[in-house]
Amino acid sequence: IVSTTRNNDALFVRIEDEALTLIVLTTTLVQEFIIVVANGACASTIDEVGVEIQAFIVNDISCERSKQECATVPDFYRTVIDGKEMGIKQITKISTTIDVLNAEPIGKSMFHQFNKLLRLYLTVPVTVTTATAEQSF
Repeated sequence: IVSTTRNNDALFVRIEDEALTLIVLTTTLVQEFIIVVANGACASTIDEVGVEIQAFIVNDISCERSKQECATVPDFYRTVIDGKEMGIKQITKISTTIDVLNAEPIGKSMFHQFNKLLRLYLTVPVTVTTATAEQSF
């Protein structure tokens, strides 16, 4: 019985580690997607990365509405950055996307799906170590 328990524990740990690694990889793709959208990348790039993160956003975010928002997010960001004289040439960090979105509160309601994706991204643990601690809590 002891050896069976050890084998089950080892299997559980391996599956748990694989799941956490998948979460980390997916959140990296989500981060890339958010930054690409905010900077106004071409639609094919947005579609390419968007397909890869669909498993992360399933049942939480409408892909169709998100696609529509992604087309206008860059214009909104550029308008806010220029209007508020924020001096940002290119967005390279998630914190910058949040700062711009917070600078003009209407953006949160205009881009509800994009805002929801940001909140989901910020909710997921960033590293496997953090995720393990979160899970044990």
